[in-house]
Amino acid sequence: HKIIVQFTERYPSIRQVACFDTAFFHDLPHIAKIIPIPQKYYAAGVRRYGFHGLSYMSLLETFRGKAGAAAVNGRVILAHLGSGASLAATHMGKPVDTTMSFTPTSGIAMSTRSGDLDPSIFSFLHQQDNMSLDEFNHMVNFQSGLLGVSNLTGDMHALLAVEANNKNAAMAIELFVRDIKTNIWGPGIFQVPTLTLLGDISVFNLLLVFSDIFLKKLKSAKFGFLNTF
Repeated sequence: HKIIVQFTERYPSIRQVACFDTAFFHDLPHIAKIIPIPQKYYAAGVRRYGFHGLSYMSLLETFRGKAGAAAVNGRVILAHLGSGASLAATHMGKPVDTTMSFTPTSGIAMSTRSGDLDPSIFSFLHQQDNMSLDEFNHMVNFQSGLLGVSNLTGDMHALLAVEANNKNAAMAIELFVRDIKTNIWGPGIFQVPTLTLLGDISVFNLLLVFSDIFLKKLKSAKFGFLNTF
């Protein structure tokens, strides 16, 4: 809000357009929006919002141009894989589920974000190490994910470069792939779909932080009957 006001004051004649990253998920099915805590908090705005919506809108349009309307209207799983990462399922071109929830910290493990965690971890670390809420928030946003597991870096290029000789780097990569696979196809012991609708096609959007090597690694993972695009 402050940036908008300052920009308006400095450049009053320039038109401003706001593009909300959560707008794509505005019409998620109600059951997909609910977080399993007392529902009085839902009324206060605590629910699944979803993020990377602008990326997913672009992905769907690109996919439409390459595969046609029938494919886009089918059951599609989209993956936005960059420093921030998430998955989303669509049907008839509309979102039906997504991994990110109330904040962009949630979902699958990312470059420096933890993804989903047991909520009681904070209570344990607070009692064990006297960790404050601010310290915990900093840890799960800036010291976790690939960086936390590898104890090296959150940069996938760098991890891939040392994977063969660094066990922690290899473990971080394996965990990231496992998170993606588990959210698409469910835990290996059950092999049941995790997203609301099964996907016939998965569309991966690999940002600059990743590489063709990682895409091959993803495609070599066992994604059941999914066709990767």
